[in-house]
Amino acid sequence: MFAQYGRRAGLIATLVLLFAASPASAEPPRPPPVSTPLVPPRASPRPPAAEPAGSLARPRESPSRLRFGSAAPGQANFSGTVTIPKTTRRLVGPQLRPQTIVIGSPVAGARVVFPGRGLGATTDAAGRFEVNIPISGEREFVSYSVESLGFGVWTRVGERLEAGQSYHVEVFLERDPVTTKWQPPLSEMPGALPKKAVTAPTGDGGRLASRLYNQPLYSDTALAPPTIRVAFVPAGTKNSACNYTGSYPPAYTRVQTYSMDYYLRQVTQREYGTSTYPDEAVKAVATAVKNYAWYWINQGGKSYTPDADADDAANNYQCFDPGLAITMKVDQAVANTLGVAMSKDPDPVVQAQYYAGTNSCNDSDGNHLDQLGAAAWAAQACGTKTYDWILHHYYDTVGPPAVPMVLFNTAAAAQPFVTSKRRDEGIVELHFEAPKGVWAYQIQRYDPATGQWSLMFYPTRDSQTGEIPTEWIDELAAPGVAYDYVVWSRGSYLWSAGTYITVKAWTTDLWNASFEHAYFDGNRAYYWLGNNAPSTSVVSPGWDGDYRLRFSPQPGNWASVYQDVFASQSLVCPIGVVRRPQGYGDATVTLTVWGLGGPGADEQFSQAWLVPGNNLDYWLALDNPRQCHTFSQGHSFIRVEVYNSSNGPIDLDYMRLVYNADTYNRY
Repeated sequence: MFAQYGRRAGLIATLVLLFAASPASAEPPRPPPVSTPLVPPRASPRPPAAEPAGSLARPRESPSRLRFGSAAPGQANFSGTVTIPKTTRRLVGPQLRPQTIVIGSPVAGARVVFPGRGLGATTDAAGRFEVNIPISGEREFVSYSVESLGFGVWTRVGERLEAGQSYHVEVFLERDPVTTKWQPPLSEMPGALPKKAVTAPTGDGGRLASRLYNQPLYSDTALAPPTIRVAFVPAGTKNSACNYTGSYPPAYTRVQTYSMDYYLRQVTQREYGTSTYPDEAVKAVATAVKNYAWYWINQGGKSYTPDADADDAANNYQCFDPGLAITMKVDQAVANTLGVAMSKDPDPVVQAQYYAGTNSCNDSDGNHLDQLGAAAWAAQACGTKTYDWILHHYYDTVGPPAVPMVLFNTAAAAQPFVTSKRRDEGIVELHFEAPKGVWAYQIQRYDPATGQWSLMFYPTRDSQTGEIPTEWIDELAAPGVAYDYVVWSRGSYLWSAGTYITVKAWTTDLWNASFEHAYFDGNRAYYWLGNNAPSTSVVSPGWDGDYRLRFSPQPGNWASVYQDVFASQSLVCPIGVVRRPQGYGDATVTLTVWGLGGPGADEQFSQAWLVPGNNLDYWLALDNPRQCHTFSQGHSFIRVEVYNSSNGPIDLDYMRLVYNADTYNRY
C-alpha cells in the first residue's frame, strides 16, 4: 500500500511504487494506442544533488564512543552501558534488500549492584550508569552485578580498580546468567606470553594459516576492517594466562562477530592494561594489536578457524575477554592510533607479533614487539621515545638485508549512496550505505535560517554484533519544509566525501516492500523519481483496492516517474493500470523502457496510449511477446510519462516488474 504523498508544487518528486498482489478482478481493457506519441527529452536519471548554499558541511569527530567520568582522589570512577540484543530490519545494498539484524538496545532501569559496599546505580534511558567507588590504598578488587527483569544476572568477579582512575564497561545482558572473573594483563605475566615465531602463510600440520584453506570474508590492504569474527574455545581449555590448553583443532563452542573498535579495546586492555605504562607504549601496543588482527582477517584466519578470523586464546591469536572494564588510558591509545597501520615487505599489512619480554632498553629481531621493553623505551630512563619510534625499533629489520617497516594512514570509507522517503509531508526517512569498510556514518541537516549544519545522527558499529544502522528517521522535520542533508561514511579514521540530498517539502521516496516477495526474486528496484508540473499525490481506492498514484500536470505539460532497475537478468516486464476521472478530456500516457550505460545504452522501447476521461481502468503494457523486453545487459530505466492535453488528473494504479517469463506467468 502506498504511504501518502505530499501535495505541494515543486520541481522534483521522488517516488517508489509498491507492487500490488495478484488483482482480484479480470485484466482491464487496453486503451487505444497513439501512433505518434509525444516523447519528452531523454534526461539523465538521478542527477547528483548539489551542495546547498551556506556554510560548507564538515563531519564532526568524536575521539571515542566511550564516555568516561572524572575520578576524585581516593576514588575510582566506574561508568558503563547496559544493552540487550534487539532484532530489527534494515534495507541493504543498491537493490535495498531487506535484512534482519541484531543490534544492542539500551536497557533503562537496570540495577548495578556492588555487594558489601552499599553502592549501586540505575541505568538511564540510554542504558548508562556512573558511580564513584572509594578505594582503600592504591587499588582494590571489586565485584559487581547487573540485573534487569527478564534477563540473567551479569556478574563480574574481582575487577581491579585503582584510585584516581576512570573505567568504562559495556555490559551485554543475555537470557542466561553470565559470570566472568578478572585476570591480570598478560604483560604482568611474562611467562604467559612467550615469544612466537612469525606464522608463515603455508600449511604446517593444520596449525598455521594457509590461503588454500580459508576464504577471507573481508580483505583490504588500505581500508581497515570494521568487524572481526571471533571463535571461542571450550570452557576449561583456556587457563588464567589466556592460553588454549586443549588439542588441535579446537572444538569451538561458538563464533561471534564484534565491532573492531570493541575488539581492539578489549584485547589491548587484557594484554597491556597496566595503569603505570607510559601512554606512548600503550599506543604502540594498540597499533600492534590492530595490525595483527587485520593481518589474520585478510588471511581468513588460521587453518583451524575456517569460520572465524581469530579465536580468544593468546597462544593461538590474541587474548580476548569480552566484558573487561576499559581504562581511559587504553581507550585513548586505541582511539589515537585507529588511523595508523604498518606494512613491511612482502606484507602490505604486517603480522605484528608481540610478547611480554623484559623491562629493559633492549634490541629487536624485527618481528616482535617487547611489551615490557616498549614501556621501558617510553619511560625517561630509555629516552622517552614516541610510539612510532618504538614501532620502528621493534619491526624494522636491520639486516642484512635491511627491511624497513612503513607506517601508513588507513584509507577513508567509500562515499555512501543515499535515498529518501517522506511521510505525510513531514517525517523524512533516509537510507544510506557505503559498500565496504564502514566504521561509522554521520548525518547533518542544513538550517537555512541560521546557515549552519546540525549533527542529527552518528551511528557506529554495534560492539556485540558488528552491525550498523543504515536507516534514520528525521522525526523533527517540519511539515511543508524542504531540507538539505549530507551523509558521510567513516573508515577507522578518515571520512569519505559527503553525499548531499535535497528532500523537497512534498517529495516522497517509497522503498518497495513488495519486492521482498519471492515472485520478484529479491529486491531489484531502486526508486522512482517524479518530475512533476505541478504535483503528484496519491488517492484511494485504486483498481486493486490500494492507493493510486495521481498525476496532476497543467494542460500541455508532462509529468513522470521513473525507476532505475539493477537486474541480474535483462528481461524487464512493466505492467500498469491507468484511469482518467469522469468529466475530463482524453490524456496521453507514455510508457518508455531504456537501457542505461554500456552496450545497452541505445536500446529503447516506447509506447503511448490515449486514455479517455470515463473513470474506467485501462491496462498498460508494451505490445510485444509476453509484454517484456530483453536488454543486452541487466540494467534498464523505466519511465511512465503523462502528457495532459486538458485539465484534470490521471491516476496510475500500480506498476509491476518481473524478470523472467515464468515469473510473469504466475500472475
